[in-house]
Amino acid sequence: QEGDVLLAAAGKPLPAGEHALSQAGALFGKILASQASLPMTIERRRSERQLTIPVTRACAFAIELGNADNVNAYGDGSRVLVTRGMINFTHDDDELAFVLAKTMAHNMLGHPSSQRNSATIGSIIDNLKSITPDTSMLIGSGGIKAMPADADAAADRLGIYLAARAGYDVKDAPAFWNRLAESYPPSVLNGYSANHPALPQRLSAVEKAIADVKAKRSAKKPLVP
Repeated sequence: QEGDVLLAAAGKPLPAGEHALSQAGALFGKILASQASLPMTIERRRSERQLTIPVTRACAFAIELGNADNVNAYGDGSRVLVTRGMINFTHDDDELAFVLAKTMAHNMLGHPSSQRNSATIGSIIDNLKSITPDTSMLIGSGGIKAMPADADAAADRLGIYLAARAGYDVKDAPAFWNRLAESYPPSVLNGYSANHPALPQRLSAVEKAIADVKAKRSAKKPLVP
């Protein structure tokens, strides 16, 4: 509940401080490797309580807010960062979901690693989530190689499924990606289209995935790519 203070997991005290979230995640992972629930000690309204929390397996990607106005999103394999500029560009939650799902899909498909971009993107994420980022890191391409067309299309296809499974309306995804590319074409350095220039292949994958999702829903089949 709101206001709970997390004290311990399976009797082990939880860390505090700046890196508490990632350190706690590592502790949770060891516990959940051997059991399906998480024993937690919490403090609620000044009283200590013991809880047993059932666990639902999900993608363990941290979602970060980037303190910059460039319109972009980044995934380093374990995290997703969306800049303030991208959030301001999206019109609603559905459009923001397209960006998050597409970036998560890149992580799930191992693209940062296969492109050998993980360390570079990781340093950009670390920088942009700070209160006063060093914007010189965003000069030019930021050292990020443009995503190959086939990999980008694969992430778009998977991203549509992720957004649809999460309950978002995916029918306007092509219009969103078109609007983004028209507003920030590949010539705009460190914008989204500069890192993802293969719009025709991407739109083809998006439109096919939307049709697949619609057909599977009509046939009452699972939304599995």
